[in-house]
Amino acid sequence: MDKQTGSLSITNTKSTDSGVYHIKISSRNKVSYKKFRVTVWLDTVKVRAGDSVTLNTGMTELEEDSKILWTHGDHETCIAKINRATNKTSLYRGNDVRFRDRLQLDHQTGSLSIWNISITHSDVYKLQISSRTRSKCKRFVLIVNENTVSVTEGDRAELNTDVSELHRDSLILWMFGPRDRLIAKADLENRKISTYDGVGGRFRDRLQLDLQTGSLSITSTTNTDSGLYKLKIISSRETRYKRFRVTVCEDREREIHPEDTVESTQREKTEEIPLLKIYSGTSV
Repeated sequence: MDKQTGSLSITNTKSTDSGVYHIKISSRNKVSYKKFRVTVWLDTVKVRAGDSVTLNTGMTELEEDSKILWTHGDHETCIAKINRATNKTSLYRGNDVRFRDRLQLDHQTGSLSIWNISITHSDVYKLQISSRTRSKCKRFVLIVNENTVSVTEGDRAELNTDVSELHRDSLILWMFGPRDRLIAKADLENRKISTYDGVGGRFRDRLQLDLQTGSLSITSTTNTDSGLYKLKIISSRETRYKRFRVTVCEDREREIHPEDTVESTQREKTEEIPLLKIYSGTSV
């Protein structure tokens, strides 16, 4: 409690802290009362890596004197805030690359959007809304899962965009590996598709790009195709992202053990040697 103002702060709020709080201020001249309704929510939000997510305040419009504060993590680091009284909006400008140029704050509702989500965005996000008439606290548990594709060596891997139809001016970029090397590109406006062999020609003649959906197919997969694939779709309306973790497993049924090969070779040689001797002796 603030000794100067009498304001009360509740840290590390839980859902059990929800309820009505009353304050009574007595002085020589008067007695004043005030009450606050505090609501604490804990929502779980699950998304796929590469997608975008909006953490909704549940409000259609903020009050004129509302203050919004968005924080994340155990240390409740501030990533976005709004002060309606001063008409000022602030977004994270720190060194954490996870949030750089990925945040959008709705000035009307206070909802927070995060673009191009990655696994590292999985965390607890806290919303605080305060005004003259209300105080609201809400927590979101954000869980980000990767799109995983697992195939047997030699089979076909399908990386689906889940888009039924792309915009006419869309530019599709598929990238692979830690350095985001471009392996396929489609320019829908000019109806042009380009595929790249990759380092060492690993993808040569094995990539197929669907012009309608942007989905990528990898044929005759090998274990060197395992890794992280990133998709970026750019159009005049929006930019979309998606990530896939591809794992190519060995086909155990086709596997030939080295010891089996050695035994087979030795057996063949053993059978051939007597025949050679017989024919040699016969000739003499």
